[in-house]
Amino acid sequence: MKYASFGNIYFKLQSYQNHQEDIEYIYSKHETIFAPSSLQFMGTELENLKLSIRFHREFCNPTEEYKKLKDISNKGMAQKLIIATRLIGNFVIKKISSITKQLDIWGKPVIIDCDIEFQQFIEKKLQTRKIKIKYNAPAKKVLNNSKKTKKNN
Repeated sequence: MKYASFGNIYFKLQSYQNHQEDIEYIYSKHETIFAPSSLQFMGTELENLKLSIRFHREFCNPTEEYKKLKDISNKGMAQKLIIATRLIGNFVIKKISSITKQLDIWGKPVIIDCDIEFQQFIEKKLQTRKIKIKYNAPAKKVLNNSKKTKKNN
């Protein structure tokens, strides 16, 4: 069963393990003369998501899939994260923790379990503003060329 995809990597599961979503909310605390203080809701932080997956030789080549996962995370580019049939959004891989559970007689991994931490990626344009600078240039000195001295020979 195809459970999730991140870019061109597809996570196929024999059975569902788990995923965890963390959403933080930002509040600004305003100290006041008389207690209690007040809070102001400022919005949400970037979303964090954790997936526990297993690459098993029955479904894929665990070494190749794990290498693809590391390659895509080393590029640092945001990819679309889809879980089940739900598009979650654009995310980057923040952390990968892996455990090789079983090796075959040739030393190749049979099972690689990974805990992957994703962080939401929102592209924003750099906020800039034009600053007008008043520049007072010093007055130019006017050379008086009309008074030339002649040397007598």
